[in-house]
Amino acid sequence: MKRWQTLGGTLIGVSLVLGACGGASQQSSDQGDTKSSNVEGTVKGNGSSTVAPIIEKLNEDFSSSHDKATVENVTSGTGDGFKQFIAGKTDFSNASRPIKDEEKEQLKDKGIDYTEFKVARDGLTIAVNKDNDFLKEISLEDLKKIYSGEAKKWSDVDSDYPDKPIKVFSPDQSHGTYDFFTEEVMDDVDIQAEKNQNTDVIVKSVQDNKEGIGFF
Repeated sequence: MKRWQTLGGTLIGVSLVLGACGGASQQSSDQGDTKSSNVEGTVKGNGSSTVAPIIEKLNEDFSSSHDKATVENVTSGTGDGFKQFIAGKTDFSNASRPIKDEEKEQLKDKGIDYTEFKVARDGLTIAVNKDNDFLKEISLEDLKKIYSGEAKKWSDVDSDYPDKPIKVFSPDQSHGTYDFFTEEVMDDVDIQAEKNQNTDVIVKSVQDNKEGIGFF
């Protein structure tokens, strides 16, 4: 059963940032990259939940050839992933946005070399409750009104809309999606919404609130 409906979306790049050194070591082997490969150890990563399915697939393929090596991946958000990477606690970072200039400088100061790979393009979705029968499309200007707090009721967006409070939901600052929305929609104006790190919670909030709107 459909519990929410999408109004539209846009594409953003998702990246994988690899450090120059990892926790796994490789010894010489006459057998090459086989199940008995001498690559061993643990490689740790953190970052965007958007990239997690890609990492899981890569890990499956890698593990099939390197049974002595382990890849651990945590999804605490793009921002937190970069913090862990800069602190030297992880070997790779998943990101739903490009690495920021200040993050590049911090890595340089730490002496951490890295390589950035663009691995996919992701869609940012604006969603409302399935019982919302009046909003079929929305402009960037109206999105900014809603997420800045200027429009507090749907009738503030359009006088033909219900005179009911808007329930506004968004990812928190740990997400690259939050950064993208802030820059591209909000023109760096602060987002006024109920924020959550867990995307599933945002989806559930839109499902449970007839006047809800969210992005993820």
